[in-house]
Amino acid sequence: MVLPRVGTEEIPLANRTYVCIIDIPEGITIEIGEGLLNEREEASVVQGIAHRKKQYVEVIAHHDEEGVIAPLTITWEDGRHFEIDEILDRRRAAALKVGGTGTRYLVRIGGRETFLYYENPRWFVEAIVFDEAS
Repeated sequence: MVLPRVGTEEIPLANRTYVCIIDIPEGITIEIGEGLLNEREEASVVQGIAHRKKQYVEVIAHHDEEGVIAPLTITWEDGRHFEIDEILDRRRAAALKVGGTGTRYLVRIGGRETFLYYENPRWFVEAIVFDEAS
């Protein structure tokens, strides 16, 4: 069995330099700086993520008689619709990557987890902005 080559490389990312383990077999988490990245963030690093931006989105939500709001679908700026499979968590929290505060929903869409924020009266996500080289 031949194992893939594993090495390190410095990658400039968002005005910082991270040491990144490269050529990792699929399904293994890579280490960058002091934290670990999930698969979605790994893909972003490979594609050249520049930063994140606050992206307002259209959301269809259910409001019950007690005032509890449950988002059902997200419509992206280009018109694509994404059905929310499951709400995993809901809490008041800040969007540290893009600024703002409100109700943060951890949702599962198509098997992937992401944050969706309700900043009354609008909804937003922390959208990935890729660098021009990708």
